Amino acid sequence: MGWLWSSSSQPPPPQEEQPTAPSLEAPAAPTAQQASTPNDSADTQLQEFLQLIHTAGDESSKPPSSPPPPPPPPTTTTPSEDTKPSVLSWLSQKAKAATNNKPDEAPILDPLSESLLPTEMGCAQTFELAWSCSSLGGQFMSMYRHGNMRQCSENWDDFWFCMRTRAYSGPVKADLIKQHYRNKAYRKYGGGDKPSSEDVWERRTEKVPLGSAFSTPLPVTEEEVNAARERMREEERKASIRDAENI
Repeated sequence: MGWLWSSSSQPPPPQEEQPTAPSLEAPAAPTAQQASTPNDSADTQLQEFLQLIHTAGDESSKPPSSPPPPPPPPTTTTPSEDTKPSVLSWLSQKAKAATNNKPDEAPILDPLSESLLPTEMGCAQTFELAWSCSSLGGQFMSMYRHGNMRQCSENWDDFWFCMRTRAYSGPVKADLIKQHYRNKAYRKYGGGDKPSSEDVWERRTEKVPLGSAFSTPLPVTEEEVNAARERMREEERKASIRDAENI
């Protein structure tokens, strides 16, 4: 019994661990505060969103005090704007530019010149001419022959014209090709105000009679005539010798 009383007089050991209890509960308070911070921010954002919805609803429910202004007139877009043009819009602009810059049709030529205009065109040939003109070798030949570089736009125009007229046939296609070459000749020579070969050679307006070409004698001297006759006799003598010897 004395041992039991003496043992009960000693302080219990769990009382020594009591000071450590607040140290375990102290970190829990900041955790609760940290967890409450996102909720508070979310609630604040939700309240702002709801208030924005209510404000928009109130404004829409109010009758309009004045009629809305008319829409602005449509403006044409230019390549300098931020919007990137599509391929179709680019092609339409090119077609409009080609239509606006299309030269006037050339007048009908005289019957002889009309009969000399081509009525056929090969797309393969026109492409080869345009490609060779645009190539490095073609420009080198242009520099060698003419001293400057050539513009190949006319060659490419011929090729694309040929591709556009492939679907046609018969007299319609022939008339289109003749008109194309007629316009080319008109742009090159004009109505007689541009230099042409007629500045050197006189154009014939009628057919040359048969046997009349190169019939005008040339002005020669008597010595030249005798020398020519001597050469003819010498040629005849050599020919007779070859015939005699069967050479």
